Amino acid sequence: MSHWLSAAILRRASSLTLGGTSPSVCPGRKNEKYRSKKSELSEPAAVMAPTLAGVPPLGDEAVRRRNRPAIVSMAQPTGGYAMSESRTLVDAEALRAEVSKKYREVALEPGAEFHFHTGRPLAARLGYDPAIVDPMPDAAVESFAGVANPFELRDLQPGERVVDMGSGAGFDCFVAAGAVGETGVVVGIDMTEEMLVKSRANAEEMGLSNVEFREGLLEDVPVEDGWADVVISNGVFNLCSDKKAAFEEVWRVLRSGGVLQFADIANGRPVPEDALRDIDLWTA
Repeated sequence: MSHWLSAAILRRASSLTLGGTSPSVCPGRKNEKYRSKKSELSEPAAVMAPTLAGVPPLGDEAVRRRNRPAIVSMAQPTGGYAMSESRTLVDAEALRAEVSKKYREVALEPGAEFHFHTGRPLAARLGYDPAIVDPMPDAAVESFAGVANPFELRDLQPGERVVDMGSGAGFDCFVAAGAVGETGVVVGIDMTEEMLVKSRANAEEMGLSNVEFREGLLEDVPVEDGWADVVISNGVFNLCSDKKAAFEEVWRVLRSGGVLQFADIANGRPVPEDALRDIDLWTA
């Protein structure tokens, strides 16, 4: 059964392990120029262990209300939860194609019917500050399709450098840009061309010079090693087949002491293998 996970914080320590015996290598990576070193990953660590007790099932009316965030400290990983080796269960390229198809529709036809909520009503339901959201142009909000509010957990600080993994049409990036101010920088990463076109147009319309959008994958992020103070993400890790590689990339781009604060959907029960192999269920 899927559960709504409001948000979680992970802080980058000097070392972290995500399971497996060596860093994953993503075939066909386009962004090697951003890598000067590989992450040192070996034994399993406590990567994601938010308490899901009392969190309503996906689809329940209660998901429309704000949830209490779950917080996970990564300062001293002690072992326990190894990242699932899901990379062999589905064809990554086929999954990306289906995800891009769905979110292409969200970019181009934000008023259409989807199996998830979108836009200003969703932002209000998730507790985003109306003083920040209301002044934004409709195009900057209408394609928002997050699952919770990662900014509830921790206020971004002026001057911080932020990476948004799976930035869509840019809504969370625009929220972040206001928080970090002119001395900070926000880089949004997305793989869907229509979302990138829309996010860049939104940033230009809003006059935001401290926001940039780059084409990339969660498993292959076009950002330099140790560049980011903060990585944010909202409802995107669950759409990635190789979550281990995605979290390795988070670890690579964060500076020591940097923070990952994200919102996503998690499973509270084991998922049958045939369901894990069904791409339609990944995007449903």
